[in-house]
Amino acid sequence: MAQTVRMIAFGDNLIHKELYKAAGSEEGKYCFDGMFAHITDEIKGADIAIINQETMLVPQHSMVSSFPAFGSPKEVGDAVAAAGFSVVTHASNHTLDKGNAVLQSTVKFWRTKYPDITVTGIHDSREDQKKIRVVTRNGIRIAILNYTEKLNFKRIPSDAPYCIDVMKKNRKKMIREQIKEAKRKADFVLVMPHWGCEYLYEPIRSQKKWAKFFAECGANLIIGTHPHVIQPKEVIQTTDGRNVPCIYSLGNYISCQVKQGTMLGGMAEILLEKTADQVVVKKAEIVPLVTHTDQKFSYFTTYFLKDYNDELASENKIFRIVERQYGVPVNCKYLTDLFKKIMTGKAMEESEFKKPLDVTLSNLRGVANARKGINIKE
Repeated sequence: MAQTVRMIAFGDNLIHKELYKAAGSEEGKYCFDGMFAHITDEIKGADIAIINQETMLVPQHSMVSSFPAFGSPKEVGDAVAAAGFSVVTHASNHTLDKGNAVLQSTVKFWRTKYPDITVTGIHDSREDQKKIRVVTRNGIRIAILNYTEKLNFKRIPSDAPYCIDVMKKNRKKMIREQIKEAKRKADFVLVMPHWGCEYLYEPIRSQKKWAKFFAECGANLIIGTHPHVIQPKEVIQTTDGRNVPCIYSLGNYISCQVKQGTMLGGMAEILLEKTADQVVVKKAEIVPLVTHTDQKFSYFTTYFLKDYNDELASENKIFRIVERQYGVPVNCKYLTDLFKKIMTGKAMEESEFKKPLDVTLSNLRGVANARKGINIKE
């Protein structure tokens, strides 16, 4: 009988100030457990559960902050652990928002409080960066590598060049060697890049080039994050005759981003099977999710779209704001249709942004507004 592993992965756990407020108490404490209330059964049923923790975990509540420079309380990590996640990817464009000191305190938090959780993408030493993360389930060894393409114009500290795994041209040799070592130590190599352009429903040229590079280096599966919207999947054919599934973006797991499509996320559902001589991907699907909040932003959670309904949608303040700003009535049919269009490459006609420059200009305006203290228009 063949050995199998069922693996699930979620996109950006992106904690905005509205989520801090909703999770906070008068005593100055936070509880984010509700963010995962509707997916914990799915996590428990998986052999491996992965989430991209977009924001770093600050050592003191006085350092908590939102866009454009995020810093989340440690209670976010506690909620991730309580939900049952076994792997946390941490390399993102926001990893250095609070500097290397907070990055290091984040490494220490996971290592000391939750040593059984595998954390990828961030490091506190050269030796740690050299260690390939391998998770073994049901006799199958899975190596997990995590890189970020951008750092929001932050520089990697000269005294800690090892602190974060990045995708840069001058790092390609190192990445190639890491994948080669991962193949020696594991039966299967999963690469999880934080890449691409925000809010575009299709991958851009750089994503496709990197995906081909990872595949040719020996990756068996690629699952991406960062664009804050779902992007479709494809199968990359390598020169040595392998077929490598690539899911370009899982979108947001949760956030308070108020744009078209950012409330629609995805869960990667992966089934691996080990035969006599190899591990193959028997299934690689995206299951749609939806971020939910009430009319006062007093709580946030995420549902599977199949479990969502129009009564809940009518309560969702994010949907109401999107409808007012973009003229798009958001309900279950809209979300279902948008998901289908993304998966079939037909969603760009509905996108607010058509090219990366549009996104860059919008982000610059967003940063300026955030620094002026301008809140979401309600």
